[in-house]
Amino acid sequence: MRVMIDEGYELLLAPQCVYEFYVVATRPVEQNGLGCSPTEAMQLLQNVATIFPVLEDAQSTPQEWQTLCKNYGIQGKQAHDVRLVAWMVRQNVHELLTLNPKDFALFRGLITVQGV
Repeated sequence: MRVMIDEGYELLLAPQCVYEFYVVATRPVEQNGLGCSPTEAMQLLQNVATIFPVLEDAQSTPQEWQTLCKNYGIQGKQAHDVRLVAWMVRQNVHELLTLNPKDFALFRGLITVQGV
């Protein structure tokens, strides 16, 4: 991420990433979480938001999500990933930095996917 910042990229957080981080942060370690208290998780989110701004949802994100689900035949858990792609399309965000690039391979025509 440091290299991307040095190259002039503006790194943003989608609201969905904030929600998903909170879920993982407050989940017990035994269940593949971080084991944070709600207060600790919120403090971590506030710290991250001072570095990476959270760009709010566009009102048209749900409609874009429905269109993408229909056009790509999305089913099951993949609908969560499509919501992030819909947000990106509506916010004019073109590149995704993710730990799970294979989850977004279907959308390479819409967005550029970078693995961490």
